[in-house]
Amino acid sequence: MQNSINLLRCNDNIIINKKLIHEIGIDAAILYSELLNRYEHLQQRDVLESDIFEYTIIDMNKAITLTGYQQRKAIKTLEKQGLIVSKACGLPAKRYFKILTDERT
Repeated sequence: MQNSINLLRCNDNIIINKKLIHEIGIDAAILYSELLNRYEHLQQRDVLESDIFEYTIIDMNKAITLTGYQQRKAIKTLEKQGLIVSKACGLPAKRYFKILTDERT
């Protein structure tokens, strides 16, 4: 029992909004939450350039267990919803993300 409590108390939790899950699906909601966590972490460390950050397929898979295909599908959903912009650059290609914010809210 103590192991379960310690596991849940660690900082490796993902917080997902239930309304968001219903709107965009579970995979996209998990990926979006992870991108927000990554953005916040990098922002606190003051290492963001133009609010753009890299997140590889392998690192994301290790963090949230979505396959490359699931990630691409979720990213496409998030882009269609206007929540993020992604771009692949370089050889080998690296993925870069920018979280879009609605300044009106």
